[in-house]
Amino acid sequence: MRPSPVPLPPASGAWREGDPPGRRRWYAHPRPLPLEAGGELAGVQLAFETWGRLAPDRSNAVLVLHALTGDSHVAGPAGPGHP
Repeated sequence: MRPSPVPLPPASGAWREGDPPGRRRWYAHPRPLPLEAGGELAGVQLAFETWGRLAPDRSNAVLVLHALTGDSHVAGPAGPGHP
C-alpha cells in the first residue's frame, strides 16, 4: 500500500487558510512593494506575533527575523502542519 500524498505547505511554511489564528496578527501593505530588480509585488501581507506590552517609549520592542526556520512561530510548541 502506498502512502497518501501529503499536500505541500505554503512556500513560507507559515499560517494557512483555515488554521486557527493563534496570536498572529496581519499587516496588509497598502500598495505594491517595489523590488530591487525592478517590478513590484502586489498584495503583500505580513503575519506577526507579539508578547507582553509595548512600553510607551517603545524601548522594549524586539524584531526577530527568522525566515530560515520555515515557520512563522518564534515561540511555543510546533503543531500539526507547523514543524
